[in-house]
Amino acid sequence: MKKHFIFIFFCLFISLYHGQVSEGFFQYNIDVTAIDTSMETRKSASMLQDSKMTIYFEQNKYTKIIFKMGMMFNADIIVDHKTNESLTLSTSFMGKHAIKSQVNPEESIKKDSSILVDFTGEEKTILGFKCKKAILKNKNSDQKLTYWYTNDIKIKLYNTPFVNPNIPGFPLAFSTIDKGVFMRYQASNYGFELTDKEKIFSFEIPEGYTLTKE
Repeated sequence: MKKHFIFIFFCLFISLYHGQVSEGFFQYNIDVTAIDTSMETRKSASMLQDSKMTIYFEQNKYTKIIFKMGMMFNADIIVDHKTNESLTLSTSFMGKHAIKSQVNPEESIKKDSSILVDFTGEEKTILGFKCKKAILKNKNSDQKLTYWYTNDIKIKLYNTPFVNPNIPGFPLAFSTIDKGVFMRYQASNYGFELTDKEKIFSFEIPEGYTLTKE
């Protein structure tokens, strides 16, 4: 009886902990494969090997997404959810650029009526979180996306390109196809505590970046 009570308490604690996330990060590995056999596409895919994405968040305050896309480019995208201000820092063969802009919070929660969602009923566990599979199809094209999302944690990443409003949960794995290149994102690590948040969510533009405004 005592062991049964401890097990129930542990499950309840995990449920509450996952439901009350206020800050943290998720890291994703990005596997890249060339579907198109053209030389240009295969070259692009090879330059995108060892790509990664990291998401930092402080609920209702800031979101930061860091893309390290192989040898192609790096990009840091920061959004201030109070002012709706966005800063993008990009580094590529074209140089270092900083872009400041305003984002519309309504756009991030708008569902696309051209998207059909197939909730397959398939489930699997990623990093200890139970995930469900959904396949998104576009009515107007052959585009198809696969998502594995979880409802174990409640994270709102407003005004970011990462979250799809057609998916009722937080994605821990998803795949996309762009210009003949298949990209699969898979969560590899996470944490629900951040240190040095002032530095992580800083809007200060580093030296050497050219500033432009949208």
